[in-house]
Amino acid sequence: MTAGVDRAASIARWWVGAYTRTAPPAAASDRRAEIESDLYEQLGSSHQARARHLGGSIVGRTLRGIPDDLLWRIDVEREPGRLDWHLAHPTTILGTSLLADCLLETVWDTSVHRFPLITPLAALIHPTLLLLWAVTVAFALVAVTRTRPQRQPSHLMTVPALRRATICTMSVAFSVAGLWRFAPHAWGQLSSTAWGTFGIALLVYAATWVARGLRGALGVLDFGKVSS
Repeated sequence: MTAGVDRAASIARWWVGAYTRTAPPAAASDRRAEIESDLYEQLGSSHQARARHLGGSIVGRTLRGIPDDLLWRIDVEREPGRLDWHLAHPTTILGTSLLADCLLETVWDTSVHRFPLITPLAALIHPTLLLLWAVTVAFALVAVTRTRPQRQPSHLMTVPALRRATICTMSVAFSVAGLWRFAPHAWGQLSSTAWGTFGIALLVYAATWVARGLRGALGVLDFGKVSS
């Protein structure tokens, strides 16, 4: 198997791991096993002469399957109790909201300022953004009022807890900051404050990943010393 095929298979496995990460464990395990089986069959059935094209085929299949993967995840979220779970673990919903905000605002800015021919598209994005912002802020406020009984004070300063808090903060701050697009004079000051909050949260989030990387590197070094 070539390096390109290995990378393509890693991309496929990363994607299935990403969209099943916070799904119900049983459903996520079944989905990962299904995709792994498909990937194994694709790798095994390919003739050696076509090996150089196999990597592109795997990536293409992964990209074509994204709509089906997202529909699978939406269907999973219809199971009873999922709303309560997300209120106790708001990172997935708010992280998705942050990505949707970025995409919609980029399309809105492009349609208004760079490509006048598609400006009518902004009329459709405007109410969608307002609805998304309202849902994001409302969800975050409700999630904050929910307590998790198993959470102890000593667990509040762990890296995963800090990462969850920063994602929640970034999502809400980004939503509020976007209000200036529709009422610059009324929301200008609030948007500036929200942008500042978003920037601080982003720096903290980046710091958690740096800390994670350093901890992993130190762990490898310690293991090397023990092994020697």
